[in-house]
Amino acid sequence: MSQAKHVAARDTASILALALCLAGATHANAQAAPTDEKSKVIEAVIVTGTRAPDRTAFDSAVPVDVVSGDALRSSNGAGDLGDAIEAVVPSFNLPLLSAVGSADTIRAPRLRGLYPDQVLVLINGKRRHQSAVLLNEGNYAAGTSPIDFNSLPSNAIERIEVLRDGAGAQYGSDAIAGVINVVLKEGAGDGEVSASYGSYRTQFEPTQKEIIDGETFQLAGDYGFALAGDGFVRLGLSYRDREPTNRSGFDQVASFENARNITVAGLAGSVNFASGQGAAEEWNGYLNAELPLGAADAYAFGTISQRDTTGTAFFRYPFGSAGLRDENLATTVFPRGYLPRTTASITDYALVAGVRSSGDVWDWDLSARYARNEFDFGGENTLNPSLGEASPTSFQTALFQLDQISLNADAVRRFEVGFASPLNAAFGAEYRWEGWSATPGDPSAYQAGPVRTNSIGAQGGLVLRPQDAADLDRSIFAAYVDLEADITDRLLLSSAARYENYSDFGDAVAGKLAARYSVLNNLNLRASVSTSVRAPTLAQQGFGATDQVFSSTGTLQLVDRRILPTDSAVSQALGAQPLEQETSVNYSAGFAFRPTDALTLTLDAYHISVEDRIQLSQQINSAAVRSFIQTNFGLTNIDRVQFFTNVSETKTEGFDAVAAYETPLAGGDLNLTAGYNYGTTTFEGKDPLPPQLAAIDPSINLFTISGLTVFDAAPLSRSIFTADWSNDDWALRATASRFGRVTRPSRDATRNRRHEWEGDWSVDLEAEYSFDNGVSLAAGGNNVFDAYPEQAFPADNYFGSLPYDFTVPIGYNGAYYYVRARYAF
Repeated sequence: MSQAKHVAARDTASILALALCLAGATHANAQAAPTDEKSKVIEAVIVTGTRAPDRTAFDSAVPVDVVSGDALRSSNGAGDLGDAIEAVVPSFNLPLLSAVGSADTIRAPRLRGLYPDQVLVLINGKRRHQSAVLLNEGNYAAGTSPIDFNSLPSNAIERIEVLRDGAGAQYGSDAIAGVINVVLKEGAGDGEVSASYGSYRTQFEPTQKEIIDGETFQLAGDYGFALAGDGFVRLGLSYRDREPTNRSGFDQVASFENARNITVAGLAGSVNFASGQGAAEEWNGYLNAELPLGAADAYAFGTISQRDTTGTAFFRYPFGSAGLRDENLATTVFPRGYLPRTTASITDYALVAGVRSSGDVWDWDLSARYARNEFDFGGENTLNPSLGEASPTSFQTALFQLDQISLNADAVRRFEVGFASPLNAAFGAEYRWEGWSATPGDPSAYQAGPVRTNSIGAQGGLVLRPQDAADLDRSIFAAYVDLEADITDRLLLSSAARYENYSDFGDAVAGKLAARYSVLNNLNLRASVSTSVRAPTLAQQGFGATDQVFSSTGTLQLVDRRILPTDSAVSQALGAQPLEQETSVNYSAGFAFRPTDALTLTLDAYHISVEDRIQLSQQINSAAVRSFIQTNFGLTNIDRVQFFTNVSETKTEGFDAVAAYETPLAGGDLNLTAGYNYGTTTFEGKDPLPPQLAAIDPSINLFTISGLTVFDAAPLSRSIFTADWSNDDWALRATASRFGRVTRPSRDATRNRRHEWEGDWSVDLEAEYSFDNGVSLAAGGNNVFDAYPEQAFPADNYFGSLPYDFTVPIGYNGAYYYVRARYAF
């Protein structure tokens, strides 16, 4: 048995054993307990993965997780929505990256180990827009524009539904790994205000110090106002102020830096870097409204967010090659070197408005959506070294903007055709316009100053130059049909097909077949096969960036390293082609079993093949390519280039298992859940080198496995055990999570240039007491036992400054403790 299979078998056995023990221990209590309303299983009707009415997660043909807003709130005291989802959905992974530019602010999630842009997010069933910025640093999510989960107010959420299956035929581009549908609160006559405060408190082994930082204050409130009829308008607002954390070690000063750095008093042996989460101040708001109009209902919902954040870059030594190299300037500007801070100001808003009607035979929905995301990038505590003493120390370096406009028409018609249920026929069309732009920042951030021996450009973050400006737009038309019916009392069949036309690259088609067969009233077998697509984003097609480095020829000449848009003359001469859609085939099969009214077990296996994956190529560092560019384009200062390309094929396989048990216990209700995900992604092949590039230098490799984290950055497995107990006064919650093995490239040749982190456990606890007047008080902690992953190898910790790898999923901030007060009225 292979090591991966051995790990999967071991983890699965432990999960099933514990689930059965928990079920057995509580089943005895259930036998003795009287039957009352609280002991009955109440099925939640889902709206994701199906357009049929009254479909539950248990009866669905595809796996859907339903998580309440209350569960999300108690799962993460720091208020990060993405972290809260990760705490309850085993197949969802969201590491905390640091010192990687815009990824310090926009955290990139993975579902079932696939890339952040291969999962679709909906709000009330309508498409959510991505972030405007393209993550271009680091390897975990480089080249993607993820959904910014922190732009969604957590106090707005009634529940989330996570569809763990390919759904491109039902919802369109991006739904390769699945769909996350965020359902907003609705209704009138009730509201809530809450306030919380927390901080990290940890024993940090690399420095042997106790650290208290990351202080976070949150304030939130919402209320539902009544309108005519049964109408309502629900408004909410939240505020969060978060201080940064730092988990850097003592700096031993890199051996390749200028030896004069060692002579600077107190530099060696100090904490000069910053590794952790950045500071953030944010406002989030939401609206959800509905107004009866007789035969139809008007509705509107939307979100708005303003967030200002900071991150960090690598420390610049006073005499290092990455900072001021002139001794006199070093002593007058930053005599001990400097730690550049990246800054981001993100403005995000979206509004959907429409009219809909529901009847016995027909349902219809007409809607319009507008969304915008602006990402204003900058830096502070930094320099453009070439400007010398005249350099500013803060810059605005780039502005990205994304706009979307959608018009949707959806209808459902139910036909009586002799089946066990009416044939539910859904069909619709969508028109979507997208615009994306990239604008350079302050001229002082990129201009070459008089000190020609120094680096050119603001240090520490992305800097756009005039040649990197872009302004793109496109139109998309889509049409779909979605059929579903209970053919017999036991057999459910569904099918869907979707056609999309993109004005920039052409047509895309997706299809899906799914079935559920009830072997017994409490045992359902389910399976699906589907194809999905992911269209290249405008950012991937138009993104360009230039930074300056010392020539790879070994001279002190400063040269350009450029990411080229795919439509640039240089990239096309090197063989770059217009980007095409990624295509996937998804197979899944599993069962849902309810041996008693209180116990539910599900198991779903999946196989996802993705072709033409869009990747940012490796840096093309070739003397022959430099000569070709100089000869054919007259560009003498380009040293290295890279561009986006459809290059690789991958296969993702795994399974999800969930056990849920609920029973009355000790005058309250006890809910036990155990969730497990196991998954692997393997490299299946890559496209040959473009003939244009092969003719110039056949030794070039556009794609290398070791340099990317497509395959091993997500944990091999993930286990979550949760126990919730509540009565009229108390609500208690305990969660234990285990993150399985993660593999990362290493610089340590003695360890095969790989570092494998085995499983790490994290435990979260919360207790809440509710008074009779609507006031409740809670106290809790995340990672309460202060668990850390294994430290990075010495060859990988940047001379002691970065003791923990950024992508290890358990994180590296340690224990977080919080208190919360809430008033519901």
